[in-house]
Amino acid sequence: MLSQSDQKVCYADEKLSTWFEELSLPVAPLCNMMCNYCTKEKDCINNGNNPAHLSRAMTPRQAVNWAYASAKRNSRIKTIRISGPGEPLYNSQTFEVLKRLNSCMPDYIYGISTNGLLLDELVKELKELNVQKVNVSLNAVSNLALMKLYSRIIVNNEIIVNSEAMATRIIESQFNGMKKCMDSDMSVKVNTIYFPGINDRELLSVASRCKELGVKSMCLIIFNPRGKFKGLRIPNPTEIAFMREELKKIIKRVEVKSFV
Repeated sequence: MLSQSDQKVCYADEKLSTWFEELSLPVAPLCNMMCNYCTKEKDCINNGNNPAHLSRAMTPRQAVNWAYASAKRNSRIKTIRISGPGEPLYNSQTFEVLKRLNSCMPDYIYGISTNGLLLDELVKELKELNVQKVNVSLNAVSNLALMKLYSRIIVNNEIIVNSEAMATRIIESQFNGMKKCMDSDMSVKVNTIYFPGINDRELLSVASRCKELGVKSMCLIIFNPRGKFKGLRIPNPTEIAFMREELKKIIKRVEVKSFV
């Protein structure tokens, strides 16, 4: 089943007032972060993927062939993004796909969706592979909230369990990575999941710190969490609308993506 590769996201070119489409390729099966709202049984919500689906990761050859065929059929596809089902930067297949795309589809825009844990050390390689768009999942900026959201991470083949050290590593890697992306003229967008009672008081701080880096676009994600967060109350429409308006006072472009 290639459900994730079928997903196309529409976006507008503000200068041309033209609608284009973005093709997502699921080539990354492994993940280096255990989120308390995830079970690894479905696609990674952090990347903005539909958490109701489980995409079968394609091989690099399958992914590039699919991208080429899809773009041939649909001239509106202008961006090709590597997104899930796990963490793209934690999988060598991601970089193999980008190399192949550069060879056979050089005129397209390449994007990556990431949890940001490896972004700091891989920005240079992404730049060399002509990645222009980076979506970073950033759900909190305080150690306390981060320790509620995540159970463990993998860094240099070592597991760092829930701790201040884990939280500090996450936030430093994310913000250092985003800054390097911005300094390298990459477009950065932040994906933030809204959990009432967990990170709702963090969201404005997330937006403020991202704005300081020059981030101009944010996506607020709503979904029914799984794992340890299963059964957690999701924000109601009034709360979502209010939060979006508050975030727009900081970052002008705030979209809401709901999987409820």
